Amino acid sequence: MALLRRLSLIAGTIGYIIIVILSVVPAADRPHTGAGGGSEHFAANLLVAAALSFGLATNRLRIAALFFLCASAGVLEILQRYIPGRNSELWGFFTSSMGAALGLLIGAIVLRLITSE
Repeated sequence: MALLRRLSLIAGTIGYIIIVILSVVPAADRPHTGAGGGSEHFAANLLVAAALSFGLATNRLRIAALFFLCASAGVLEILQRYIPGRNSELWGFFTSSMGAALGLLIGAIVLRLITSE
């Protein structure tokens, strides 16, 4: 279980780094899924947060991760105002934050289910 938790933290960290990189490149250089900005924000943050949550040992750390991910989403949205072809949207911040919150919750629930057996 310790190895799985460590791998989850690594995957979550790599995912977070990818989110940051893709958030600060010009729009023309960023890959798109075709799902729309809000869906992309939500899904990316949900997956990263779920991986991080699965690897974190306590709910206190999960809450700290939620604050960090939400603050990061806000900073990245503000930075996008200064990147060619990008814009800063409150909706992007909201969908990123909601994805992070749900991902952390799902990760905690899955971890509890797995460890309670």
